[in-house]
Amino acid sequence: MFEQWKKDNRRILERFVGKKVILLFSGGKDSSLALYFLKRAMPEFEYTIEPHAGVFPSHRYSRQDVDNLELYWRNFGISINWHYFEQNDEVLEHVGNPCLLCQKIRKRRLGSLFQNLDMPLPKIVVATSYTLTDLASYGLEHIMGHVFNGQTGPQDKTAPRSLETAQRFYPLLEMKEGYLVYRPLIKINEAEVEEQIKAYSIPVLTTACKYRNFRPKRVLEDYFKKMGLSFNYDSVFNFMKKVPKFPLNHPYSTLDKEQYLNEIF
Repeated sequence: MFEQWKKDNRRILERFVGKKVILLFSGGKDSSLALYFLKRAMPEFEYTIEPHAGVFPSHRYSRQDVDNLELYWRNFGISINWHYFEQNDEVLEHVGNPCLLCQKIRKRRLGSLFQNLDMPLPKIVVATSYTLTDLASYGLEHIMGHVFNGQTGPQDKTAPRSLETAQRFYPLLEMKEGYLVYRPLIKINEAEVEEQIKAYSIPVLTTACKYRNFRPKRVLEDYFKKMGLSFNYDSVFNFMKKVPKFPLNHPYSTLDKEQYLNEIF
C-alpha cells in the first residue's frame, strides 16, 4: 500500500521539500501508520519529521507501551517528543463529556507548541491522522446532530463543531501565515489501516481509552466495522457537499493561526 499512497500523495509531498513535518502522534494505529508512511517517503521528498505525542489521558500510556514505541521508532530513525501534562486523569472523571475536556486540554498544549517553533511558519507542515472512516463518522454525526446533541435538525454551519469537522475533509490546507495542514490518511479506510499495521508489524498502544464511547465518532466506527462497511473518499466528500449547513466551502485558509489551532483544528 505504501507505493500507492506515495503515488496518490506525490503532488502534496513534493511541496514539503525543505520543510519540517510536525506529526501529532498518539501511538494508536492511525498516527503510527501515518508516521511509518511519512518516514519511508522522507528521503525522496527531503523533509524532516518531528512527531509530538501528548501523554493524556495517562491511563492509555503504560510504561511498557511507551518504551516499546520509543525503541521501535528510534531504531527506525525517529525520535518521539513526549509531552506530559500537569493534569491527571482525575480531571476527566466528573464531567459530563470527558472527551470534550480532554480535547480542550490537548489543543491548549498544541497552541503552546507553536509558540516555540525554531523555524518560520512557511517551513512548517502540521500533519494529523484522520482516516476516511473518521470522515464518514463525522458526516453522519453532523447529519444526526439532533440525536447526539438534542437538536431538532442539522447543526448550524457556524457552530464550532461543524467547522471543526468539515475542515478535516481536506487532504491539505495552506493557511494564510504560510504553514500547511496535511492529513495523509483521509483516503484510507480504518480496516485498511489495521491491515497495514499488522503487515508492517508496527507497535501501537495496547490500552484503549476508557472514555472512547463518549465520542459519537467511535460509536459510529464500531457500527461500520460490524457492518463491514468501507467508503470512497470522493463519494463521501461529494455527498457531504450536498448536506445543508455543512461548511465545506468555508475559507479556512484565512483564519488566524491562534483561532484555527485553538478553536477549529
